[in-house]
Amino acid sequence: MRCKPPFTASTAPVNADLIPFANVVTTRLPDSKNHVTAPVTVFLIAVIPLENAVLTAVNRSDTPEAMFDFNKESALEASLEDFPITVTLQPSGPRLFLNSLRVWPSAEPAASVGAFSLEGRSGSSAFAPILSRANLQYEVNTYRRFPSYFHADAYQTFRLHLTSVAGAPYFLLVEMQPMTCNTQMPTTIQFSPSSYSVYANSQQLRIAPDVNEFSDCSIQPALPAGLRLDAASCVVSGKATAALSSTVFTVTSQMSGLSISGTFTLEVMACAGTLLSVLRTYKELAADEAFSLTDVATQQVVLSVALNGGQSNNQDWSATLCVTNARYVVSVSSGSLNWYEQSFLFVRAGLLGEEQETIARVRYEMHLGLPAEREINAQWAVAPQSAWQYKMGSVDDDWQTDATEWESAVMGFFPASSNQIQLYKKTFNVASLEGVAGFVISLRYLWGVSAEK
Repeated sequence: MRCKPPFTASTAPVNADLIPFANVVTTRLPDSKNHVTAPVTVFLIAVIPLENAVLTAVNRSDTPEAMFDFNKESALEASLEDFPITVTLQPSGPRLFLNSLRVWPSAEPAASVGAFSLEGRSGSSAFAPILSRANLQYEVNTYRRFPSYFHADAYQTFRLHLTSVAGAPYFLLVEMQPMTCNTQMPTTIQFSPSSYSVYANSQQLRIAPDVNEFSDCSIQPALPAGLRLDAASCVVSGKATAALSSTVFTVTSQMSGLSISGTFTLEVMACAGTLLSVLRTYKELAADEAFSLTDVATQQVVLSVALNGGQSNNQDWSATLCVTNARYVVSVSSGSLNWYEQSFLFVRAGLLGEEQETIARVRYEMHLGLPAEREINAQWAVAPQSAWQYKMGSVDDDWQTDATEWESAVMGFFPASSNQIQLYKKTFNVASLEGVAGFVISLRYLWGVSAEK
């Protein structure tokens, strides 16, 4: 694969194999752009004379030359209130065949573009889609290129929609370079990652091809209950409701008379303990913040992120754990005296589906003398969806002590009451109150609730 960035005539290096666009002879076969079997004349060079181009931006008072100037010292800056931002690029001269955009995220990848789409048209025709991307993340000071394989064409006018930021509370787009690349058509559908492991009834899943231009898809074997394939976008999504051993799935797309396939591996696990969701809300100086989660009984570190462990500024990071013991120690540390403002570690225990209970909200803060270690209890005294005793319709004087007329059921199987009175009770034992600060009761109700012990 070979790409040529669209330098302006004034900024192209003297020794570069780039020449002014007016001197480039480019041809293409009008009926074969989507067929890999037909002979195609490829574009190797595309030079946009930006000094003569018309550049306009909607929702911005200034023009966006900085994102196209091949200068890493300048940038298009905006606030979140400016979004969405639409940039129109109308180069002078012949129509351009652009099939890639390349982003330079600089040292602040979370401030770069998080979602965008590129369209093109000639004359007064309607804009046609060229490429789009969403949920983008970047590595520090590393280019990322976004190609178009099936929808690129030569146009006179291009319209770029910037619709979100990658994660930061501000926008800083240093470079977003339109390019023409000698890009081969994909022969397989690639998935990154290509292997997925999730817990049943708990985790939302989205499996999408790396190239988002595939359509008319089918999948073999059949997906487990709770998951579905969107044939138009070739995306698998949903929440699996039953366990599944590691299985290889094949997705096949019918594109322009071609059959293109790819595989991914999926495992759906059942959690016999407590499902913990660990969330880190990183702000600035994320690499300077560390934490670990240790099983008290085994002294095994079940999760940790070290200093300089690849953390990204202004991005949330999460992990899911199935734990079977009760006591765990959360340890937090930093290369300074405190974590950045609003930087927290949340530990949440799963209740039902996506419902969770927060059992720890921690940050490193030596200024306030907060402890760097905290012990949490990850084991339910009464597990979600346990059997409870119930009595409907009336409140007798001895309802707390009377053991008769009480029946047992689990969530989803309690009968309706003849009125708004519903009584429920549950007895449980606690082996030791040592280290127990209190209990949290989570009740779902419609009209009102009164709890007594």
